Amino acid sequence: MSFSTRGPVQNGYLDWYLEYTAADAYGMTRLAAQDWHDVALRFLNDTEMFNDYYFYKSKSVDPERTCTGACVTSEVCSLRTSYVGQPCPSVPSA
Repeated sequence: MSFSTRGPVQNGYLDWYLEYTAADAYGMTRLAAQDWHDVALRFLNDTEMFNDYYFYKSKSVDPERTCTGACVTSEVCSLRTSYVGQPCPSVPSA
């Protein structure tokens, strides 16, 4: 789940709302590590799903921000590795 705020603080309170859930956004029935791995691989071939991820990643701040080509590959690699600088695992054949 990801929450975000609408507009400026009013009366000392933020107006929070549910931005998205991974289960709904990516059609996941479970949120186990293997399920996240599978979603990351789907990002390579499902541009719309990847664009949703990239939009949510920035907390929906900049709807014009885009990521294509090497940027997509780098993002998916980052999702599939456990730490910065680790070599990206090869993508399994279909």
